[in-house]
Amino acid sequence: MRASQGAIMRSQEKEGKFVPMDKFWMLYVEGGQSPTHKHFDKNAAKIEAERLARISNERVHVLESVASVKKNDLEWEGSPSRSPESDDIPF
Repeated sequence: MRASQGAIMRSQEKEGKFVPMDKFWMLYVEGGQSPTHKHFDKNAAKIEAERLARISNERVHVLESVASVKKNDLEWEGSPSRSPESDDIPF
């Protein structure tokens, strides 16, 4: 992370823009596919990493999620009593 990114993140943290998230870990086996399974217990992730290292003979990385971001730019306007399902639009 560049120093400027760290400064931006610290200022956003002070402004309360970060929402707490559940911590999780994923495993990456070198030369393998992308991780897909979330481990919500660090010790369980380490045990699984050891198992995978034994059977694959490859280096296994334990990856910790430290932050996430999502696009959230949709805003509904109009009468709250009228829903999209009540329209006569055929799609």
